Amino acid sequence: MTTIINYPTNIAEQGLLGSQAAQLFETWRENSFCLNHNFLELLPYLNHFANPMDNAGVTDILMVGDKSYLASVYGASWTNDSPLKRAQVDPVLMKTVSTDYEISAQSLAPRLDLLCTPIALPQGGVEFVHYFRIILPFRLKHGNITLFSYASPVHQ
Repeated sequence: MTTIINYPTNIAEQGLLGSQAAQLFETWRENSFCLNHNFLELLPYLNHFANPMDNAGVTDILMVGDKSYLASVYGASWTNDSPLKRAQVDPVLMKTVSTDYEISAQSLAPRLDLLCTPIALPQGGVEFVHYFRIILPFRLKHGNITLFSYASPVHQ
């Protein structure tokens, strides 16, 4: 049910997914994959995910930016739902998504994917969403890896 297609990251780096996506890559590279104050202005547009290598193989949402695509579709309260509840429409969704985040965390490399998936909405019902997702791993002060993602809707 869920389809994920990987694309070269230069699509986003060149601004073809918007200026925020390009700025995110620029900030990530300029800071050698470390978090700093330049990154803070981008947080409202991002989602923060648990590193699956530190979370029993599951990528869970830690924060949904209030101006992010996830917040616009699902609402910020979506963070509070369990991963299994969010993925109840497609049982393999969490495993598929967690694998992508794990690859990014292990390789310290960004990913750009097109996702097409049905999602159970917190208010009930299902919505089939299509969006580009950027995953960026960041190294924290003591060497741990944390993951942020940015999503850009695909207009049909």
